[in-house]
Amino acid sequence: EPCSNPRCGAQRLKSNGIELDDWLTTESVRRREQRVGRWPDDEAAILIARESADSFEGRLVQRARALPGRGSVAQDLKVLKRWARRFLVALCLLGLASGWLAARASAADREMDLLLVTLTLIGLPTVFLLLWFLVWMFSFRRTRSRGPLSGIAARGLDWLGPRVFRSEMAVELAQSAAAALPTSAGRWWLSLGTHLLWLFFSIGAAIALVLYFSLAQYDLSWGTTILDEQTVVQLVQGLAWLPRELGLIPPLSNEFIERGRVGGLAGIDRAQWARFLMLMVLVYIALPRLMLAALSWLRLRSVRRRLPLALGQPAYLRLESDLMNHGESERLLDKPPELWPERALRSRPATSGRAVLIDLELEPESQGAMATALADRVVYLGLADGRAQRAALEEALQAMSPPPGELLVVCSLRRTPDRGAARLLGRLADAARSGVVLVMIDLDSVQRRGGSARARIEDWERLARHVGARVQVIERDAAGALLTEPLVAELGSSE
Repeated sequence: EPCSNPRCGAQRLKSNGIELDDWLTTESVRRREQRVGRWPDDEAAILIARESADSFEGRLVQRARALPGRGSVAQDLKVLKRWARRFLVALCLLGLASGWLAARASAADREMDLLLVTLTLIGLPTVFLLLWFLVWMFSFRRTRSRGPLSGIAARGLDWLGPRVFRSEMAVELAQSAAAALPTSAGRWWLSLGTHLLWLFFSIGAAIALVLYFSLAQYDLSWGTTILDEQTVVQLVQGLAWLPRELGLIPPLSNEFIERGRVGGLAGIDRAQWARFLMLMVLVYIALPRLMLAALSWLRLRSVRRRLPLALGQPAYLRLESDLMNHGESERLLDKPPELWPERALRSRPATSGRAVLIDLELEPESQGAMATALADRVVYLGLADGRAQRAALEEALQAMSPPPGELLVVCSLRRTPDRGAARLLGRLADAARSGVVLVMIDLDSVQRRGGSARARIEDWERLARHVGARVQVIERDAAGALLTEPLVAELGSSE
């Protein structure tokens, strides 16, 4: 049974999250339909969606799954996953090579300055770890923020998509994948890549140090120009605290650390310093990155199952009337439609010009069709879609002198009327200073999809009474042409 509480509609339009594959497919369909118009022959997909899920979000997913060409998109998703794994492997190899080269550069001429090696192999990765924490905290405040690695991956997807994807939604799938990077799943995936990079950096450095220390003798020492010995001793003791607490090394004496100054090491001390250096790389770099990589992987597995759809997107809202049964699709309004205040019918001004026609959020294939059918009887001002377009329309209507005889607003019966549409129509009507006619099209489309055309017309009639407008329903003939005779007669009688 449909819920009678108007808040139920708001709950249905609240996203509970979906699987990553479904998110990518549904978003790709939305982007394509925004670019080229509604998917043709989607009646079967609409019926399947209405039978398969209860929520609006679930029906959007089921419709995207059932559209023609879903098989090729599924293949592209497999290709995308394969390239995502290759990206992570490439980061691991890059980290391994970087760690090896960093250790090799530190071991030049068979001499190692312990303070400089520690700064290179431990200090630099630690600084980047702190930067990661700061970026991560900032990304939680701004959920759509994009870091450097995210930007590189997004540009790679833009280049990669048309070259490796084969479906007709290749471009849209690449765009959707790039849009997924700032989401929770995308951030955890990028976090996994970051930690794998530095984990393998530490592994590469440790392997290089083991190899060099095993095959050649290196002189390890420390020296300082402006720091006193006690400061260095305290620094080394601080670095040795965690490995000592983990039971990996015995306590270091101050005398042992002091003997590490340039020229003071014997053979056994040299080996102990080498082991201490390798342990610091593993404990301070490898261990934290391993733990964070495991956390990122676990969180990625969790959040990839509940990615939210932006259900307020116009392309989704245009599907609401088809996917939700009448009574299910009501969104939360500040008042139920039947309680909206009514106003007197707006009238034609005494001195007026030609009627003005505006399209209100129509599908691309319907835009301009009414203006073509009415030819030179109206002045066509275009589409009232985005905020900038609507503001420009208000200014144009206010500037018209004399004001138009009628303001004709072409609306689709597939769209659910809401308070936002009522406010917009009220502003346009006030700017026009004339009578308003809501010209309703797509009656045949609503009937063909099994919706209640009468109920939808009644919804728009309630909105019209709130605005002070009249409603004129326009049908199509067998060839698909708009039957505008009633509207033409009304315009002619008002001249």
